[in-house]
Amino acid sequence: MSSRKTRRWVLGGGVVSLGLSVLGVRSAFGVRRLHVQATATREDIDTEFASLLSVLVHRGAVRWEVAASPVYRSRIEALYAAYAETGPLTNPERFTTEHSRLAFGINAYNLLVVVAVLRHWPIGKVGDVRGTIEPRALFGFFYGLRLRLDGRWVHLYGHERGLFAKWPDTRIHAAINCASASCPPLVPRPFVPENLDQQLDAACADWLRGDGVVRKDTTSRSLTLPPLLGLYPGEFGAEASDHGWGQSDFDWVLHWLEPGRASALRALRESGWSLTIPPYDWALSGS
Repeated sequence: MSSRKTRRWVLGGGVVSLGLSVLGVRSAFGVRRLHVQATATREDIDTEFASLLSVLVHRGAVRWEVAASPVYRSRIEALYAAYAETGPLTNPERFTTEHSRLAFGINAYNLLVVVAVLRHWPIGKVGDVRGTIEPRALFGFFYGLRLRLDGRWVHLYGHERGLFAKWPDTRIHAAINCASASCPPLVPRPFVPENLDQQLDAACADWLRGDGVVRKDTTSRSLTLPPLLGLYPGEFGAEASDHGWGQSDFDWVLHWLEPGRASALRALRESGWSLTIPPYDWALSGS
């Protein structure tokens, strides 16, 4: 894992959080808790999550109509209930390694996003979940919703930033999915500690080698990179530097591509082709 810490807070959640706590005006912003509505599943959480993902994920996105059906929705809610009171804080004896804690955190984020979408279904994009006041774009979904996890209340943005604070590894970006079109594909299986490094490597490679993720435009002589890089400029390049892959976000991307393709794209860049990062598409993935 990289030793460099993530510093960029895209949504400004930390500052907003402090301000709301001091002023005591969370209700005015529409901050609300998504309380547990089911009895916790008796299945092992990884086993049950694997079973759900195998059915619900298609081409890197949730099949939302299927997930919203009574049978699968009840199973998702039961799994949410289990995650609500399970984790490294409440059951430290079950999460004794860094990989076990990180795998739990990644899986939890992906599940909580599914729960948040289904509690507001049907929606066309995560931005449709809004607070009474929206001090930041996407505030309602990523900060305004509080979900129960490991015996405490969290918001999605805070949980994501917490992962990067503890494990500053850009591969996590390829593992978590916020249900939006520009997100890396949702991996159709839980992350597990036994082979977490291999899973994270595969998530990066599968994402960046996907059709149209990294594109050439011969007319404009430009290379289009994933929109995610625009949310965290410089972060990927910093890790590329840490690993000796180069100095830029582009170098980070090239590391995960097939060697021949990476060499060809590097040659185009060195010959003067420009780099383009399109805006993030927050439309609901799979819809």
